Amino acid sequence: MADPNDIESARLVRDPADQRSHWRRERGVWCILVAVVVAALLGFLGPGPFSRVIIGDPETGVRIAHQRLLHMQSPHDVRIEARASPGEHEVWFAISTPYLERMHLESMTPEPIRVSSGDGETIFHLDAGGIGATVVALLRFDAKAPGCVRGFVRRDAEIVPLSHFVFP
Repeated sequence: MADPNDIESARLVRDPADQRSHWRRERGVWCILVAVVVAALLGFLGPGPFSRVIIGDPETGVRIAHQRLLHMQSPHDVRIEARASPGEHEVWFAISTPYLERMHLESMTPEPIRVSSGDGETIFHLDAGGIGATVVALLRFDAKAPGCVRGFVRRDAEIVPLSHFVFP
C-alpha cells in the first residue's frame, strides 16, 4: 500500500467513486447557475417578459402596463391609458397615496394640468387634446425601499390594482 505522506504516490491514487461524486456536484452547481441566468433573462428575478403586466380596459376606464418585479434604485415606467368621458376635454385618474408614499415619482409625461389629493389618493388631471380622446401617461418611479408595494389606480368607478415586489 502507498504511503499517504508520500506526494508522488498520492498523485497516483485514484478513487473513481469520489471522482463521480465530485462530477455530480459540479454538474448540479452548473445546472443551478444556468437556471438562475435563464430565470433572470425571462423576468422571474426582475423586469422582463414574464414580469410585465397589462390590466384594465381604456374603453371603460383605465389600463395599466407595468413590471411586477423591480429592483431598488432602478427606475421603472408605469404606463396608464385613460379615455376622456364624453363632453370632457380632460382626463383624470387617481393613484393611491400609500403607493405614492412607497414609490418616488421621478417624472410624468405629459405634465398634468393640476394635481389634487384627498380620501387616500392623489388625482392627476391631464389635457385630453379633444373630446373623448384617450390619453397615455408615462410615469417614471423609483422604489424607496425593498418589499411588496401595493396600491391602485382609479378612474371613475373602475379600480385597477397596482402591485410590485421590489428586490434590494
